[in-house]
Amino acid sequence: MTGRAGHPDPVSEQLLRRRILLLAGRLDDAAAQEAAARAMLADAEGTEPLRLRISCPDGEPAAALLLADTLRLMRAPVVATATGLVGGPAVAVYAAAGHRTASAHAAFRLVEHRAEFRGPAAELASAAALHRDEADRLAGLIAAATGRDPARVTADLRAGTLLSAADAVGYGLVHELA
Repeated sequence: MTGRAGHPDPVSEQLLRRRILLLAGRLDDAAAQEAAARAMLADAEGTEPLRLRISCPDGEPAAALLLADTLRLMRAPVVATATGLVGGPAVAVYAAAGHRTASAHAAFRLVEHRAEFRGPAAELASAAALHRDEADRLAGLIAAATGRDPARVTADLRAGTLLSAADAVGYGLVHELA
């Protein structure tokens, strides 16, 4: 992550040297691109596990898909630990890790991303179709990781299901509590 005036954040640099990737706050395009670049750098340096610490209450679907796909394509194993609230599209990033743990106070908010569109009818239809496709892909990633039916995951996302860390173990999202 970058600090003030675009200079590298020394704490993030030290964490990356230890193969720890910290992802906190809203997951937007810039955060996802930087995290993906850092993950690829770590992957290029070796196959020791990359430890992802995540606490993202929400995010953009395209950003989450970019980072989730990057993590899934890595040679190095990815071990994710939820350290706070992980919600919306960011749940798919967490689900992309091969091994998933959560602190006892972590929580997961399964919710579809809300979007607003403006413009001519043709653009609205195209934007709505893209939004639906992204939502389906995010639900598919979560379903694949949890072993649940994609339709069930979609229903849980639409309902805004909130899972405690312990509930997320039963859901199949978390492998073990940290």
